Amino acid sequence: MSLGAKDLLKLILLQANFYRPIVTVPLILAILGFRSTPKAVGLGMATGVLGAIIWQITITRTTGIDSVIPAMGMNFIAFLGAHYLLKQPGGWISRNEDLELKEIRRKKKVETGL
Repeated sequence: MSLGAKDLLKLILLQANFYRPIVTVPLILAILGFRSTPKAVGLGMATGVLGAIIWQITITRTTGIDSVIPAMGMNFIAFLGAHYLLKQPGGWISRNEDLELKEIRRKKKVETGL
């Protein structure tokens, strides 16, 4: 990668074209409460890398359109597709689980007198 870039800014932007599509999608889904297995995450990340490479080779060189957003979309579709098509455990965390945890914590506080 470093041999293909002409200056430091282009090298940083090239690195971001691969980092963002790989890391951002699983991170945002985890923050929003989606739980999955490493298999689904790995398939999504691999699709994001391949999507970024293919987009860089075919589209970016001819039109100049960056590969970040399309590769993130490919990662998202592959991640959710792998999760649901391969019937992986997990999914969206329901609000009921949060309420049950809060109730357990409340009872524990009452029992300990805090």
